[in-house]
Amino acid sequence: DEKVSSAMSRIRQIAVSAMIVVIIAIGLVNNLPGSAIKRAALPLIDPIALPTGLDQNWSVFAPNPPTRQEDVEVHVAMASGTDKVWKFPRLNPVFGVALSHRWRKFKESLLNSPRLRADFAHWVVRELTEPGDHAVHVDVLLRTEDIPPPGVWESGRSALQTLYSENLTGNR
Repeated sequence: DEKVSSAMSRIRQIAVSAMIVVIIAIGLVNNLPGSAIKRAALPLIDPIALPTGLDQNWSVFAPNPPTRQEDVEVHVAMASGTDKVWKFPRLNPVFGVALSHRWRKFKESLLNSPRLRADFAHWVVRELTEPGDHAVHVDVLLRTEDIPPPGVWESGRSALQTLYSENLTGNR
C-alpha cells in the first residue's frame, strides 16, 4: 500500500513537472522573433496556447505600445423611439480568455475591413430587436481615447467616429 502511494506521488510530481515545462516552452516559443522554428512550432502549441491564454507575446508592448483604446458600439433606433446599444462583451478575465480573444480579433477585422460592417450591423439589429418592435436605423460607432504615456495623469483625447450607418426603413 505504501509502495502504491509512493508511486502515485512520483507520477504526480512527474506530471506537474511536465506541465511546467510545457507552459514555459509555449511562452518561450510565442516570444521568439519570427523564424522557421516558431512557424513550425505554432501549429503544435496553438491548440493548447489559445484556449488557455498562453499565446501572449510580450513584444506587443515594444517597441510601439498601443497609443489608444478603441471600443466599437452599435446604436439601433427603434420605431418605438428607443435607442438600444450593443457593445462587445466584457468576459471573465480568467475563463473568458479564448472568447474575448475572438471578439478582440473580430473588432480588429471590423476596423480593417469595411465590407464586414453591414453584415455585422444587421446581425446586431437581429440580436436587439424584440418581437413587436421594428428597427429603423443602425449606426456602428468607433469610440477612441488616447492613452497618455506613463507618468502623465491627464485623460487622453477622445473621439467618436461613425464606421457604418444605415436607414432601415427602405428596402435592403
